[in-house]
Amino acid sequence: MSAGRRVIAYGDAAAIVIPGPHEDRRRLAEWLVTRASDAVCDVVVGIEVVVVVWEAGRLDASTIEAWLEDIGPDPSEPAGTFPAPRARTVAVPVAFGGPDTELVCATTGVGPDELAELLMSARLEVAAVGFSPGFAYLVGVPAPLDRVARLARPRTSVPAGSVALAGGMAAVYPQATPGGWSLIGMSPMPMFDATAPPYALLAPGDEVRFVRAAGSVGGAAPPGDPVPPASRRPVAPAPIHPALVIGDPGFQSMVQDAGRQGVAGAGVPRGGPADPVAFHLANRLVGNRAGAGAVEMAVRGARWTAWRDLQIAVVGPGTSVAVDGRQVGSGHLVPVSAGQVVEVGSIGRAGTGLRAYLAAHGGLDVPTAFASRSTDALSWLGPGLLRPGDEIGLAHDALGVPADRLSLPAAALVEGGGQLDAGGAGARPGAKSAPRVLRVLAGPHLDALGPGALRQLVAGRWMVEPTSDRVGVRLRDGGGPIERRPGEIRSLGMVEGAVQVPPDGMPVVLGRDHATLGGYPVVAVVIAADRHVLGQCRPGEALSFELVDLAHAAAALHAVVALLDSGVVGRYPSVAGG
Repeated sequence: MSAGRRVIAYGDAAAIVIPGPHEDRRRLAEWLVTRASDAVCDVVVGIEVVVVVWEAGRLDASTIEAWLEDIGPDPSEPAGTFPAPRARTVAVPVAFGGPDTELVCATTGVGPDELAELLMSARLEVAAVGFSPGFAYLVGVPAPLDRVARLARPRTSVPAGSVALAGGMAAVYPQATPGGWSLIGMSPMPMFDATAPPYALLAPGDEVRFVRAAGSVGGAAPPGDPVPPASRRPVAPAPIHPALVIGDPGFQSMVQDAGRQGVAGAGVPRGGPADPVAFHLANRLVGNRAGAGAVEMAVRGARWTAWRDLQIAVVGPGTSVAVDGRQVGSGHLVPVSAGQVVEVGSIGRAGTGLRAYLAAHGGLDVPTAFASRSTDALSWLGPGLLRPGDEIGLAHDALGVPADRLSLPAAALVEGGGQLDAGGAGARPGAKSAPRVLRVLAGPHLDALGPGALRQLVAGRWMVEPTSDRVGVRLRDGGGPIERRPGEIRSLGMVEGAVQVPPDGMPVVLGRDHATLGGYPVVAVVIAADRHVLGQCRPGEALSFELVDLAHAAAALHAVVALLDSGVVGRYPSVAGG
């Protein structure tokens, strides 16, 4: 191992590797990728560090941290997976002028024309690619523009093509995504193409030169993409032999499978179910493999017509299900004949949750992107939100015979919208007004926050903002903003459940579709056993945090895995005593 390398715990399923003074982070990441166990999901190269993410429960945190400290490349061995930076210069056209130009000029003391000239004269270099697919972090921003900080509160949507500054770096947003950088222009140049390798226009080591876009004379930048990604129809053809045809897609309905692995280093979010427990139980009921495709629905369900005989199951808290208008309930197997109409009604009655999952024997099939049927709500890679007339096929992902129903413990866990304690007992919120509890481990950036930051997070009663989604749960109140120290942290890999603290001090808990890199300090990380709870948090409900240790986190995850293994009862068709 190289002298000076350090490893820092990052929740219970990730670690931050700080390279030694003579180590190259990209070459170190290559070694980690090629030598890692198949339980390692992603290796993400940040501006200064490498983040390693593994499948929770398959690796012991202390064992992998010791491995990360010891493993290291032989200096005489040539690099392979991460080649040396290409000698390439890319000219990126920019129409200068954006909603934050006035703020940037006031902060730096330069005028709009000088701002443009400074950026066009700079030799920028791609330090890392991440956050969203094709998002390149450009270093080399000249003074005084390197003083521009991230916004106090990130925007929920930044138009694709936006040129931005923050933390001494510049970037061009490849897709319409949330973002906390200052917007000072627009570029018409596509930064990412999911249909053709190498997918991202820019790679680490590239030199970037901003040039004035043709026809641009300054002033306001052209508008961004006028069509929200969520409203686009999937471009791929429907299956030839559909099993279900969508009548009413409901709200935010999309097919999810286990998600993507190994692509976070290119900025591609993992995707997958926001509530992996309900998703897994739905697939177990119909006899599918654990990661088979299922429909995720939020707030209210959807309406389908079956085009063939099917066996389906719907799992979610407080969810109503009807076949041809007859209520059949959730949490058990439902045979459906060709031509019958399946309708999932409201989800989470009495405030017990937000999302439900519909699975069918054989697994649901839609076009794939990056080897997954999932759609992520950050970059909208994947087939997209379901729309009327969409056809869904079967993927032949069944592994066994469908079961009859959820076991009583599993049904209680789902309907309560709660969690299992470390001993395996179900824990629900008491009164309706009681806050939902998320257990957390201390985060890696406490030095970048005020001395009482973690204590304030745990002591506060927080409210879930309406702008929360699969990307992150945004919080307010909690007794006031969490204090941050002056300065920025260098962007690094982010993980599901990370509790970020933006400059305004109001936490954001990263969800399944979180950005792969981020620059806000992380005060805590939700334990793996409670990620499904995070996926059921409703806007307007109360939320609190409980600080635990790694031993508690491991025991709690073991209890969840044990419940999933025994979460279904009987085998269809049911038999006496089954």
